[in-house]
This record gives sequence, structure tokens and C-alpha cells, in this order.
Amino acid sequence: MNIKKLLGCCFFVSTFLVASIAQAQVGISETSITPVASSILELNSTSKGFLTPRMTSAQRTGISSPAEGLVVYQTDGTKGFYYYNGSSWILLGTQLTFSTGLTNTSGTVTVNSSQNISQLSNLTSNGIVTTSGGNGTLTVMTTPLSISNGGTGVTSLTAYMPVAGGTTSTGALQSVAAGSASGQALTYQGASSLPTFSALNLSGTSVVTGTLPITNGGTGASTKAAAFNNLSPMTTEGDIIYGGASGTGTRLSAGTNGQILTLASGVPSWVDATGGTGSLVAVRQITSGVTYTPTSGTTKILIQMVGGGGGGGGADVLYGVGAGGGAGGFAQKYITGISSLTSYTIAIGSGGSGGAAGSVGSAGTATTFQTNATAVPASTTFTANGGAGGTGDVNNSKKVARIGGAGGTSVSNTASKADVFYSGNAGGYSISRDNTEYNISGFGASTLFGSGGASLIACHACGSSAADNTTTDVAGNAATGKGAGGGGAYAGTSTGASGGSGSGGMIIIFEYK
Repeated sequence: MNIKKLLGCCFFVSTFLVASIAQAQVGISETSITPVASSILELNSTSKGFLTPRMTSAQRTGISSPAEGLVVYQTDGTKGFYYYNGSSWILLGTQLTFSTGLTNTSGTVTVNSSQNISQLSNLTSNGIVTTSGGNGTLTVMTTPLSISNGGTGVTSLTAYMPVAGGTTSTGALQSVAAGSASGQALTYQGASSLPTFSALNLSGTSVVTGTLPITNGGTGASTKAAAFNNLSPMTTEGDIIYGGASGTGTRLSAGTNGQILTLASGVPSWVDATGGTGSLVAVRQITSGVTYTPTSGTTKILIQMVGGGGGGGGADVLYGVGAGGGAGGFAQKYITGISSLTSYTIAIGSGGSGGAAGSVGSAGTATTFQTNATAVPASTTFTANGGAGGTGDVNNSKKVARIGGAGGTSVSNTASKADVFYSGNAGGYSISRDNTEYNISGFGASTLFGSGGASLIACHACGSSAADNTTTDVAGNAATGKGAGGGGAYAGTSTGASGGSGSGGMIIIFEYK
């Protein structure tokens, strides 16, 4: 042995012993340190750790007479640091510790004094633990913590299902039962029941509020008429709607005058009338002056025309009665060579006005139809004159008849007369008697198209009852039928009354293919 090394070793040991005796502390460090005053040994390093003895479970339990506080690291089984507590080995981290009065051994907590149970009031009041006895056992709850204590009241919920406040006394959450089909809605079942999944029922008036817009499958309206208008494809007056492909609502635009609705391959359309030659296309009734354009497809027409009716006569002085107005003349003509591309001029005669008290009613005016150069007859004007007015009663002559207005004549040019023509009926006579007998005014003449003004029958002093005595002026009745004359008036006082007005004329046109 090298004498120098032996001397150095002896020097180191003697120095260490001196230091241990002098300081009673040891510091081991990569650099010079002064151990912490409260420590007997301090290890200091920034690159190395403290390594305890490592051994298997069998080796640990095989240690003879282990000292209390002995620490080792077990490398098999439940690995970790174990320490000996004087009676058994304990895995660090499994024993709870308490400040006073409680001990924990292998997960079992023992209460050592009654005072310490009251110190757990926060845990027991929230239902987390229960206690028994002054120095009894502390038991951790295994049932779900209730809602009232800050828990959920349940240990599990059904996957993908909503939850609701349960009906149990603890108020625990509960999963709503699954529906029976996709698309079902969750509906409220009242305060004492869980909601359920079911098909949405919109029949109740309180289920849905507001108006569902068209873009979301609704109508955008709250009434049937408004809903139909919102959804209808129709855009123009005269349009109709029909079921198209697969029943889809489809718009059919309005046709032209005289067209008919037909069906081809299940699709409706407007087409010109397809009757044979001479078939009726349309019937037109014209009661005011107009430029007439025949319906498409028309080549022939039959016209029936009547002039305006005359007005009834007025009545002057006491007991006077006026005569009735005459009817307008009538004419009928079948005309060929008609074109739907050409217009024709029509004038409708006006009815005469009733005569003022004691005056003759005015005559009605003529109704005319003028053909053009392509028609047969060409450039011809057919005329039905108006009826004359009824005579007025002006001198109160007793037991005298007043002449009614003459009927209007039907005239045409000399080249071609109407096929059927006749003068209108004359207005009715009036009969004036005296104040104790009935007086009768003339009636207005009637036509094929309606009645003239009715006559008046009145007496000034024919009896004791008011019904038998007419002491007021009564105007003549107006005509109701086209081209008819007005009725005569009755004078129940010295003032007198006006006759009834005649009615305006008319043309009816039957259009043919």
C-alpha cells in the first residue's frame, strides 16, 4: 500500500468525524453549502436525485425487524414508495390524515371523539357522509347526491335522450323516454308528468301561433281567401287554375271572346268554337252606343233591334189624366259577310222623358246598325225609330179620351229592307171623367223585351174612405221593358204631375260561324 494514500485516507476520516462532532449536521452537494439549520442531512443538486433502496415485494417483506419510518421503493406488484409504520407496511398516498381526532387505516376512517363528528357538519349537511355514535363510524354515501344537496340525484342517464326534472320526491333528473319514430316532437304533458315524444298535432287552435310564411311551407295568411290568393299562380283577370302534372296547380291564361274551354290529353285550353257552318258562336246584348267588333270566327249575324219608347203624357188641373207613350219600332235582319277584323257602328235610342203637367211626353230616339262595305248588304244602315210621347190633359174636359203616343216605325234604305220589321205599339188612351168617378191614365206600350208604364186609376171623391179618394198628384209610371213607353200621369190637385219616362232601345246580336 502506498503510504501516502493511506495517510490521506486517515486524514479524511478524521476530518469527517471532527466535522460531524462539531456541527451535528451533514450537507452533501455538488457545491459548497451550509445545511439548513433544522436538518440533520441536506442533499443539494440540480442534476441528480435521491435514490432509495429498490426491491421486490418479497424482499421488502423479508426485511428483518424493520424500523418504524423505514422507506423503500417496491419495483413489482403495486409499485411505489412504502414506509413501515411500526406494525405494517403502508403505500404512500393511500392513507388519509386528519388534524385531530380522526385516523385512517387502509381507507377506514375512525372517529376518536364526539367533538370531531361536529367538525364534519359541512359534509353531513350536504349528504356526502353519515355518522353514528359519539366515537362511531364515518360512512361515505354510495347513493346519488340529491338535487337539493347540489347533486343530480342519478348515477346515469340514457344516451342521446333529453333530461327533465323527475317526479320523485327528491327531484332527481330523469331521462325522457325515446320516441317511436323519427321526426316526433317533444310535447308538454302537464306539471305532474314528464314530456313525451309524439307526432306533432296542429289541430288545436292554441298549439301554433303566428302565420307561417310560404318559404317555410305555409300560406303567409290567416284566412282562406287570402291563403288562396297567396298560393294561386293566377296573375290576370280571367285566368283559371287547374291541376297540372302530378296535380300541381297550374295557371291557364284567359282566352278571347267567344272561345270555348276544351280538354286534350288531360290538359285544358281555350280554342275557337269548332261548330259547323251556321253554328252559334255567341249572343251579344247591346244597350248603349258602341263600336261593335264581332267575336272571333263570326261570319254571319242576326240582329234584333228596338227604338226608344216615348214618354207618358203629363196631367194638368184637377182630375186630369195623361195618355201613355208609344213603343219603339222593331226590326230584324240576317247579315252575311261579317268579319271579326272589322268594327261596326251601333247607336242605341234613348227613351223619351215624361211630359210635364199638361204636356205631351217626348219621343224616344232611333236605334241604328250600320254595315260596312264587305257585308251583305253592304254599307247599309238599319233603323228602328223611337215611339211618340203620350198626349197630356190640359183642359179638364169631362168624359174625354186622350190619344196615346204612336209606336215608332222601322225603316231601312230602299236597297234592302229588314227581314222582319213593324211599328211599335201605340200608347194607351186616357179617360177623364169627373171628381166623383174614376179617371184612368194611359198605359205605356210594351215591346217584345218588356212592359211599358202601367196606367193609373184614381178618383178625387168617390167615397167616404181614404182608399176611394186620391187628392194628390201622381206621376206616370216609367217603362221597364227595353223600348217600351211611359205611363200617363194623374192630377189630384190643380198643380198637376209629369208622365212616366220611356225606356231606351236595345240590339241583340246572334253571332254564327
